[in-house]
Order: sequence, then C-alpha cells, then structure tokens
Amino acid sequence: MLGTIRDTETFGEIGFLEGGPASASVIADSDNVSVYIIDGNFINILFVVFPSLAGRFYHYLASVLARRLRKQEAAYFQKFNQQ
Repeated sequence: MLGTIRDTETFGEIGFLEGGPASASVIADSDNVSVYIIDGNFINILFVVFPSLAGRFYHYLASVLARRLRKQEAAYFQKFNQQ
C-alpha cells in the first residue's frame, strides 16, 4: 500500500496526464464510497469551450502531485532517520 486517499481527494491524474492507462489501483476500505469518473475527452472539450479552465485545472493537478510528493518524501526521510 502506497497511501490512503481521503474524502474529496483526486486519483487517476497520472493516467490522464500521460494519456495512458491507470498507473495504480484503488481499493475502498468501506462500502460507503462514492467515486465520480470524468472522462479525459470530456475535460479536453471543456478546455476548448472554456480555455481559461485549462490553466486552473493543470495548476490543481500540479498541487495534488506536489502534495503527494512532499508526503512521500517526509515518510521516506522519517524512515531513513530511524535507521
């Protein structure tokens, strides 16, 4: 297990950014889970109709990825410093 995703968090952005299949699997730890799927083609159409949306969307994805990277680095360095 690499991590835990909480309410309102996003996943699947790597596949979207790379234009390929999912790079990870997600398993729910409860039966009370809602998942919303947004097709990549739909997002690209939104960017054509609302060009200013693209910048905000990619900024959001960059912040998600940066937050995850910081969290992974902190966990790595904490484990490394305990050894």
